[in-house]
Amino acid sequence: MTAAQASVLPGDDSVGISVVLPCLNEAPSVGRCVVQALDAIRATGLTGEVVVCDNGSTDGSAEIARHAGARVVRESTRGYGSAYLRGFAAARGTYLVMGDADASYDFGEIPNLVAMLQDGYDYVVGSRFAGKILPGAMPWMHRYIGNPMLTGALNRLFGTRLSDAHSGLRAIRRSAYERLTLRCTGMELASEISVRAAQTGLRSAEIPITYHPRAGSSKLRPLQDGWRHLRFLVSMVPGLMMMAYGLLTLFLAVVAVVLVQPRVLGTNPVFALHLTILCTLMVLVGAQVIVLGATAHLHWLRLSTDGRSQLSRSIERTVTSPLLHLLGSTLFALGLAAEIVSLILPHQYGTGHLRFTAIALTTMVLGVQTSIAAGYLGRLHGCRYMTLAVRSEPEELVALSGSGTEEDTPQQDRLSL
Repeated sequence: MTAAQASVLPGDDSVGISVVLPCLNEAPSVGRCVVQALDAIRATGLTGEVVVCDNGSTDGSAEIARHAGARVVRESTRGYGSAYLRGFAAARGTYLVMGDADASYDFGEIPNLVAMLQDGYDYVVGSRFAGKILPGAMPWMHRYIGNPMLTGALNRLFGTRLSDAHSGLRAIRRSAYERLTLRCTGMELASEISVRAAQTGLRSAEIPITYHPRAGSSKLRPLQDGWRHLRFLVSMVPGLMMMAYGLLTLFLAVVAVVLVQPRVLGTNPVFALHLTILCTLMVLVGAQVIVLGATAHLHWLRLSTDGRSQLSRSIERTVTSPLLHLLGSTLFALGLAAEIVSLILPHQYGTGHLRFTAIALTTMVLGVQTSIAAGYLGRLHGCRYMTLAVRSEPEELVALSGSGTEEDTPQQDRLSL
């Protein structure tokens, strides 16, 4: 038995650290990663193991990992997330460390990650952007566009302060991991961990790390994997997604009336009338979708008091503001005035008059709809039953949805070691 293998204690229920590596055809590097991880575990003074989850390799990666001292488990369902979830399920350590088997991360950072957990943090991310990215390690599109945009979206939506939300080197307490209830099977698992860490109130931190050029060929599919990350982030806040769709519908309808309709008015008045009626209906549809989205978002905020971003708080203040009542009253008054003008002034009944009437009546209806929505959203925001319902649920449900007051938001620090 090698010195590295001596750090692995099969059957020991008190394993301190489990380093989990997903693996798909990483023969050139997986053995080296396993040895480095075992050396790093030994440097912490704790017991430990390296768990390699083989995700269908055909190049002998599993045998190489096993020979280097890893415990190999297999996952038949392909996917970055699937491999990690299987590896985490098999791991026995008090501290779980995520890493890639492509030699792009320095496993000598494991003692620093674990030290943060021992200091009281629940979740620690190794940040490449706060540390150093070596030449050739990350394509410029990922470095300057993809990763910053997705990390920024995650921070904005969920109130986190990460500089690298997609780092592949992380550590988490087992007790904290079990609270996350992760489900994503693809690359979006990286985003899911950070989102759930914020929602469940984990005490999080970042430390700088060095990112190296990987060995072998990359499995990352930039467009497809980026879309999966973005789709996941949006799906976690469905109310915001509905509000965005509603605003887009409103915007397109108004643009069509203001810019498109005048261009066709002189050549085809009948088509201009039909376009006006369609656009006014779409304005009402967009407004209704915005109200539904705001309702869903307020409900989500009441059920998830942890991880609330500044964006969410701004939306909460906006949709429950008295100014919304004023906007509804103003729209109704403007529409009513326009309709009175269309009735009392001399005119010839034609497509132009009908278009004006349609816009006036739509403005009145939109004003009424806005006023009703303002009253309903204000009442919904003032209700205490949802918050009380969360506090009265069993503990496991509270862990899923988040609990605590506004002052209990998760702490997240960026540290330099």
